[in-house]
Amino acid sequence: MNNKKINLNNKYIDKIKKVNSLYLNIYKTKQINEITREIISKNEKLNIPHVFYWWLKQNYEYSLVLQVIKLIDPDNRSVSLLTLMRKLIEDRHLSEDQYYSLWKNKLGLSENDIKEEFNRIINKNGACCAIDMITMDIKNLQEKCKKLKVYRNKILAHNNKQSIEYKITYNEIDKIIDFLKELIEKYYLLLTANSLSFDDLTDFDLVNFDSIFKFSWIENVSKINED
Repeated sequence: MNNKKINLNNKYIDKIKKVNSLYLNIYKTKQINEITREIISKNEKLNIPHVFYWWLKQNYEYSLVLQVIKLIDPDNRSVSLLTLMRKLIEDRHLSEDQYYSLWKNKLGLSENDIKEEFNRIINKNGACCAIDMITMDIKNLQEKCKKLKVYRNKILAHNNKQSIEYKITYNEIDKIIDFLKELIEKYYLLLTANSLSFDDLTDFDLVNFDSIFKFSWIENVSKINED
C-alpha cells in the first residue's frame, strides 16, 4: 500500500477515534442518568414527586440533545459522524482492498476470508456496495434525528414568539443513542480493523458512581430544621 493510502487510512482512523470520544460522553451521560433513576425508584423516601427531579430530567434532555446534534453536524469544519460518512463517500475510501490491507497482518486469515467479511458487513442492511451502505446510513441517521433537531431548534436554540408544546421522551432519546452506537461500532471496525463494543466497556469512572449517595449531603439537618 502506497504512502498516500496509508496517510488516508491514518486520517480516517483519527477521525473515527474523535467521533468515538464524543460518543463516549453521550454514553456516560446516559449511564449516569439510568443509575440515578434506578437509585431513586428503589427508595420509597426518594421516589416521590419533586422539583429536583424535574430539574434533573430537563438538564439531562438538554445535554443529550445538544451532544447528539453535534454528532450529526453537517458543517465540514466540525468533527461529527455525519461529516465523516460524507467524506468517506467523497474519497471512495471504503473498499475490499482497504479493509484487507488493515487485516492482512493481524489474524493470518486469507484474503478471500477478509474480503467476504467486508462484504457481509456492507450487505447486512441490503446495500450493494460501500457507498450505497453509507448513503443509507446517512439517510437513516437524519430521519431518526429529525424530531431531535426540531426540539433543539424550537426549544433549546430559540425563544419562539408562539407558545408551543414540543416534548421529547427518554425512550426517543435512547433509541437515537443506540442507533449511533451501532453506526460507530460498525465504522470503527471498517476503518481501524478493531472491534469496539460499548456494551462490553468497563467505564471506571462509573464503577463507584453511587458512592456519592451513601453519605448525608447536608450536615446537621435537624439543626437546620430548627432554625
